[in-house]
Amino acid sequence: MTAGDGRHPRWQGGEAFASSQAIFRNAAHAMIRAGSLSTLSMRGLAAAVGASAMTAYRYYPDKHALIADVREEVWRQFAACLDRATAGISGAEDRFRRACDAYVRFALDREHEFRLLFETDKQETAARPEGSSDAASWTLLTGLVRQLMPDADRDEVLEQAHWIWASLHGMTMLHLSGRLMLGRSLDQLAAKVIEAHLQALRQSAGRRASPVAPLP
Repeated sequence: MTAGDGRHPRWQGGEAFASSQAIFRNAAHAMIRAGSLSTLSMRGLAAAVGASAMTAYRYYPDKHALIADVREEVWRQFAACLDRATAGISGAEDRFRRACDAYVRFALDREHEFRLLFETDKQETAARPEGSSDAASWTLLTGLVRQLMPDADRDEVLEQAHWIWASLHGMTMLHLSGRLMLGRSLDQLAAKVIEAHLQALRQSAGRRASPVAPLP
């Protein structure tokens, strides 16, 4: 049901800006989750929530800004997923395994949202403020590496974290793109890749912990 000017009644009562904006963001999020990013339009979104054609522009200047807001929400949900996976787990290695498993599982269960996280241009990435939601998952990963290598310096932690992220993400994206077809599947690779990283972290930690033999 719409009012005489074609607007849905929920916009007739002067609803708070943030609440109305969330209606559009959530509707766009649902479309993206269903795989409709390529056909998403501001007019189509307004129609989906029962608003007049131009209403979405009151809350977002353009589709790019809308999608960026959805992406920020997906980053929050992704970080929360990793947090839940590691909550209550006492051992650092088990937390690492759970976090890596959760990374892959999120991608498999929510493929379109996962792809959205990394579909940004350089300008948008550079403009993201410190403390953005995507930083939370990176902080979790570097924290896990730090727990497994307590004596490592910052550069080594960053190096290991980048290797882990690159291999997990690359393996997962190859699977989503249908390219893991040369004799090994994601199921066959995932656990082994995670264990290989753990072994590398153990070895690095062990080298730092071992006393240096005195020169003769």
